Amino acid sequence: MESSGSVVKEALKTLSTDVHDFCGSRVERIDASQLESTFFLRTFVLPSRPVLIENAARREGWKTEGWANKDGAYLSDLAGDELVTVAITPNGLADALTVDDASGVEVFAQPHQRRQKLADFFRDLRQTRESGAAVVPYLSAQNSSLTKELPALLPDVSPDVSWATSAFGAPPDACNIWIGDDRSVTTFHRDHYENIFVVVNGSKTFKLLPPTDTWRLGMREAPAARYDASLRLQREEPERFVRWCGLDPRTLEGLGPGPPPLEVTVRAGEALYLPAMWVHGVAQKCAEDGGPCVAVNFWYDMEFSHRWPFVKLVETLSS
Repeated sequence: MESSGSVVKEALKTLSTDVHDFCGSRVERIDASQLESTFFLRTFVLPSRPVLIENAARREGWKTEGWANKDGAYLSDLAGDELVTVAITPNGLADALTVDDASGVEVFAQPHQRRQKLADFFRDLRQTRESGAAVVPYLSAQNSSLTKELPALLPDVSPDVSWATSAFGAPPDACNIWIGDDRSVTTFHRDHYENIFVVVNGSKTFKLLPPTDTWRLGMREAPAARYDASLRLQREEPERFVRWCGLDPRTLEGLGPGPPPLEVTVRAGEALYLPAMWVHGVAQKCAEDGGPCVAVNFWYDMEFSHRWPFVKLVETLSS
């Protein structure tokens, strides 16, 4: 007679297979010229299906040709003296499970945050990359960083995505800018937002799992820590534990049994619609000329529907 644990595991495996069969084995592509809000809502949002949108920036009338400048000169001319929040790590892994060398204990490592001028960030990004230093700066603050820290760049882009705002019935809650190089990797996680992610320069490769696959991620709890200015990990006080995924999105080592993640590379001018609660890990590449990867994303508020209790049920069963 099978144990209850093995029955639950088999049921979760069946669920993952069924959901992946529904979603398909690849992310659909569509040209932005074919996209209107009702079609987008009916075809992708309601069934919670990712889609890659070609020529998205062109449709919105973005004027970001200068953003592809290799050394950031154009953006520095526009906003070089503006203070930005930069995430600093020794290995490009911010918000990640990491073994603290000093204690030998696995911790949830958060980046050191440094406020500096945008022009100085571009200098540091270039110099640390060229020198091979164990210092990786990444402009990745998620506080609506484009609108709050770099509003001087807004004339080149739109404050929202027109067809998405129409579909969701409200403007985005946040608009973030991301600038970094291929040393920075985003570990698997999910967001409670509908996400429109537009790449301006370079490329980003997303590995995607539907919300029902959280049981495959090897989630575990670790004490929270943060890198200090010397990039040594300091445990939080009072102690706080964070439940996080330990998978490296580059290797997928440790991923539980089931279908492979969907994989999609988003290139300059393209956008990815990432449905709320989809698990994603992200790697990025600089442009062919070595210019940094630059992207802008828009977070739209999600509707907490009947799907949310089902996602929580899967997590409860898997634990």
